[in-house]
Amino acid sequence: MGKNSGDKKGVLDRFLPYERQIRGFFQRRLRHAPDSEDLTQEVFLRAFKVAEHEEIENPRAFLFAVARNIILNDMAKKSRSIVDAIEDLSPSQDYPSEVSTEDNVFAREKWRIFAKAAADLPAQCQKVFVLKKVYGFSNKEIAASLKISTSTVEKHIASGLRRVREAMMEEKNDSGVEATVAELKRK
Repeated sequence: MGKNSGDKKGVLDRFLPYERQIRGFFQRRLRHAPDSEDLTQEVFLRAFKVAEHEEIENPRAFLFAVARNIILNDMAKKSRSIVDAIEDLSPSQDYPSEVSTEDNVFAREKWRIFAKAAADLPAQCQKVFVLKKVYGFSNKEIAASLKISTSTVEKHIASGLRRVREAMMEEKNDSGVEATVAELKRK
């Protein structure tokens, strides 16, 4: 343990009062509530590892910093893999019978174009865009997490929306999606 960190029980006594707050932090930001339990445990595991080697002077601030980093790391991993997830969609996947083949083709192509456009955003713009549009963070929360101003967050969101819309329009025109749908309708 660190020179002033005390025994494990002492560390636990310093961290435990914040467990509900950390779990609530994850529950407000995640769509799948059971994940908040796992992530809360992850925060405490990481905190215990650090507490073995050094003194944590402000446990609450430290725990919330770890929680924010876990969400940001997860968001970065998901944004990098968004294009991979699209490619993994199997053409033999079952779809409801009321959805026509051309609608399936159009929807999949539209999603692929969106994912590619989002993946091509500059790194900081992409982080802000995904935090806002995928995770539903408020502009203020994004600004605090990324240590940028709220106006910068707003500019990144506007820029991201504009760039994604432009890329989708350009790709749509280049890809011939409408021609593919028209060909399917004739058959």
